[in-house]
Amino acid sequence: MIKILKNSYPQAYHLLMTQNLTLPFSKKTIPLKKTHFKAIKQVVEKIYQLKTEAPYQKKILNHLDPISQSQQDSMLMGYDFHINEDTVKLIEVNTNASAFLLANFLYQSSNENFEDSLKALKNSFFWEWKKFKPHKKTPKIVLIDEQIKTQKMLIEFFMYKDFFKSMGWDLDILDSHDILIDEKNFLYTTKKERIDFIYNRSTDFYFNKHPHLAKAYKHQTCLILPQPRDYALLADKKRQIDWTQQTFPQIQSIQKYLLKTKSLTKENNTLFWKNRKNYFFKISQGYSGKLVYRGSSVTRKKWEQLLKNKSLAQEYFPPSYLIDSSKQKWKIDIRAYAYKNQIQQLIARIYQGQLTNFKVKGSGFAKIKII
Repeated sequence: MIKILKNSYPQAYHLLMTQNLTLPFSKKTIPLKKTHFKAIKQVVEKIYQLKTEAPYQKKILNHLDPISQSQQDSMLMGYDFHINEDTVKLIEVNTNASAFLLANFLYQSSNENFEDSLKALKNSFFWEWKKFKPHKKTPKIVLIDEQIKTQKMLIEFFMYKDFFKSMGWDLDILDSHDILIDEKNFLYTTKKERIDFIYNRSTDFYFNKHPHLAKAYKHQTCLILPQPRDYALLADKKRQIDWTQQTFPQIQSIQKYLLKTKSLTKENNTLFWKNRKNYFFKISQGYSGKLVYRGSSVTRKKWEQLLKNKSLAQEYFPPSYLIDSSKQKWKIDIRAYAYKNQIQQLIARIYQGQLTNFKVKGSGFAKIKII
């Protein structure tokens, strides 16, 4: 595996060797029934169809005018599912889902097909750039996030340097707060190079903490993807409230795959507190499992925190699990990476506890085999 990493992603290999990092992989392979895959595929297709329709856009974006201008589509959308027996449930949608390249490398290192997924990802970047600037062939592209050196997916950032190099693009990795902006709202690197394309890994989804990015995005002086518009339409957790109210006939056919979700308010909090064991509670703009609480373990202090923020209550649906040879129990969820309405890759995440942070030895990303 390390030899393959050195050949395919030499810059990531160098980082791995010099910083003593580990690859978050599980040795297990997770079977996925074809019927479950079809359900996942249907969810992705129907939600994307809804996103493209004008009445839905008008309803969601009516108070978000500055971020509603771009007609680009975000690549690397992530749809996370729990599958329990014969039931498939969508847990959440992410606009800047991580680990696509790590997952792809896991298949590659196992001598399984990986090239189609990699080609599909490359095409999505090419197509979105061509849509933005039809006559400019090679963009100056920058990957951004906050506090780069402490990011747990730092090794994947360096994999993207090699990934874009294979496309003929040169990638810089910069802290989002170090990006410069001029009076015409063009963005620049710290070396004063003008930026054409930002691959956005920041979790400041509406650019509330990044006014320079908000200005460039509003004036479309730089292509920024994933983008706030797609976050508003697809990944803001409040959308799961909208989708399960059955106000959109376009997705009535997938209601059985959605978890009932409601806003947590002062008016209903007593009822939800009494029935908290049946729910997960989330901050609407949370990410990576942060500010997410299983009802059975939430404390009064955390409950007050949830009430002060814009939070939601989502019916609890447990993940599937496996028991290994040493009798350890592992939880499993499934992530589908998608561009528009097309699934580009599947991966499983195996973990213990509430969060998929892979702190327990043996946890990590695992291959999926459709049966």
